[in-house]
Amino acid sequence: MITGLFRASGASIVLENNTTFNERIQELAGLIHEGFNYISYEEARRELLLWISETTGLNAIKLRVDPPELSEEQWSSLESFAVRRSMGMPFAYLLGRCHFYDLELAIGPGVLIPRPETEELVDRAVAWTEERIAESTEKLRILDLCTGSGCIGVATGHALKQKMNQRKLPKVELDIALSDESAYALEYARVNSDAYAEPGLHFSIFEGDLMAPFRKEKAPPFDLILCNPPYVHPDEIPLLAPETYLHEPAEALFHNDPPALYIQIIRECLPFLSDHGVIIMELSQFVYQVVSMLCENEFPDCTYRVEKDLSGKQRFLIFACNSHP
Repeated sequence: MITGLFRASGASIVLENNTTFNERIQELAGLIHEGFNYISYEEARRELLLWISETTGLNAIKLRVDPPELSEEQWSSLESFAVRRSMGMPFAYLLGRCHFYDLELAIGPGVLIPRPETEELVDRAVAWTEERIAESTEKLRILDLCTGSGCIGVATGHALKQKMNQRKLPKVELDIALSDESAYALEYARVNSDAYAEPGLHFSIFEGDLMAPFRKEKAPPFDLILCNPPYVHPDEIPLLAPETYLHEPAEALFHNDPPALYIQIIRECLPFLSDHGVIIMELSQFVYQVVSMLCENEFPDCTYRVEKDLSGKQRFLIFACNSHP
């Protein structure tokens, strides 16, 4: 029988049936908070319970109501997690995986951790591709540029393939290229794409700076190019969470001139964009106006628009050009 105090709001639950468990959790939460005070005590406690849930399969809610008896090996794992988390190491890196667009993806130090707003880029990619498939296309080529873990390309391909398997979309061949200049990141992209590849959904890996690998191979055009480039200016570091700028790869986060990078990406992509093809890129609310002006000046015969994410921030550049090299 559980005894204790349940507050009406449900926000706090004080349990007494396993004081050893709760006392040790409190101590470890304090260790995390004291070592990295950007993580609150309550957040640290939630993460400890989530770590137990993720590594043991125990229900996270049940852990709060009916704490289990953990083995010393499990406590040792939890203590190791607490020590590394107290140094600011991101939760996803410690766990070795993260959830993105209903997928579980391998992740680790040296690779950008996928963000929730990037799921909205996948939403747009899936919606555009659905319309293209409705036009009786037999095969689609998609490029995930600056792919990192491969999250955008893998999630887009998997979502479309699921709709095809459920007969919500006609079946077409999906050929998805994942490209990055980081060989280390591409190892994660390879693991993630291998995990979700299936007949009719093919992934290929390319290493190099932007479109250089495709120029070298004289690759055929892509119907859709997706890109989440490094768009944070170094001056914006104070706006980031410390665990982000301390531990995530700088080359995947920062660029000294983000607007110029967007124009360079578009220039390099245009020769590889099919007729009626589209480029969808994630961008920062701080640069969208400059990027828009540059697009208007540099590509007067093309069309573009910037769309907001669910939080109301200008986040996605949608670019199309029917008259390109």
